[in-house]
Amino acid sequence: MAAIYALLGVAPPGADILYFAFVNYATLGYGDVVPVESWRLLGPITSMNGVLLFGWSTAVIFEVLTRAMQLRDEANDK
Repeated sequence: MAAIYALLGVAPPGADILYFAFVNYATLGYGDVVPVESWRLLGPITSMNGVLLFGWSTAVIFEVLTRAMQLRDEANDK
């Protein structure tokens, strides 16, 4: 994402693009690096994407662990 931000010129000149991408993705909010005015909506869109992917990752990890415990219990029952 940082590479795309750099390619599109989303962050102001001299800003740390990787930090800017993580601030958006992790929904930390702005404080020190603000996108250029023509790209202001990209931050909230990236934040929504981050929330969805964090939730999806949590659900996948939970399902994998649940199935692993079921397999372990089935193996112990035999």
